[in-house]
Amino acid sequence: MLTRIAIALTILAALPLRAEPFAIVDSEGFGRPMDAITLDLPPGWTATGHIAWKKPCSGSELYEIVLHARSADGQAGLRLMPGHSVQWIGASVDPSVDPNIARLALAQAESTRSQLQTAFRDSNCHVGEVTDTQSVLNALILPKRPQGTRVTRITPDDTRLANYRASIGQQLQGMITRFDAAVVDLAYPGAGGEMVERLWLSWYQFGDDARANHMPGIPGAHFQATTIEGIAFAWAPRERTAEVEAAERALKAARANPDWQARVQEVQRKLGEERARSRQQSDAERKLQEARRDADHQRFLETIRR
Repeated sequence: MLTRIAIALTILAALPLRAEPFAIVDSEGFGRPMDAITLDLPPGWTATGHIAWKKPCSGSELYEIVLHARSADGQAGLRLMPGHSVQWIGASVDPSVDPNIARLALAQAESTRSQLQTAFRDSNCHVGEVTDTQSVLNALILPKRPQGTRVTRITPDDTRLANYRASIGQQLQGMITRFDAAVVDLAYPGAGGEMVERLWLSWYQFGDDARANHMPGIPGAHFQATTIEGIAFAWAPRERTAEVEAAERALKAARANPDWQARVQEVQRKLGEERARSRQQSDAERKLQEARRDADHQRFLETIRR
């Protein structure tokens, strides 16, 4: 009997382990808990997660996916985290600006940034100047990794980049639009040896073109509004990089519950209608204001003709 059990255990050990489905539940969006998104996690992994609708400063106007999955020994894992908003207010001056006025403009910009930092404390809002993916890494990612962390590779995320090009469109006069999407590989020292991490990072930015809008002799103000979309990363010891790849497959093969997805699309539709109504109201108010100005101007002309 013991021999049969041993043989059975040997056979089971030799069989490939199946991935373990994990459903991320939405308990906030629609009045009752609903399975929202399912991932097939690597064998033996456990996870916690939820859909967050109520959140400060994130990369989505609707919901964010929150997931923390780990291997049985805790050495490998996968995380999905809410996005971030990064704001920047700056001042531009040139030699033609009066030195006293220049100092005042720079001090005012610094004061505004300080106020924002106080207001944003302990939230997903940040103050910083973003110019490229490296500056996003420097501001948000690398400070939270162990000392000695290095970037080993940055690969363009072509699918997300194509989506950005299609949705954001062309540059507007006087404005600067930036975006990027990349897969970033990191390495850093761990308790038992070197760790490797794969990070999926995407962001877009709208701001004014300080050079195009600048007038000589007058201090100029410029701003940036950068949205860092939901951040995902997987990690494992160097000798277990296959688990990072398994986590990546799970992430790419994630599937939404059709019922939940239909409800989300209905929310998106209603938001779109509200924005359209708001634009129509704004256009109507603008036309009314223009008509009032024209009428006032006409009355003034009639007055001076008398």
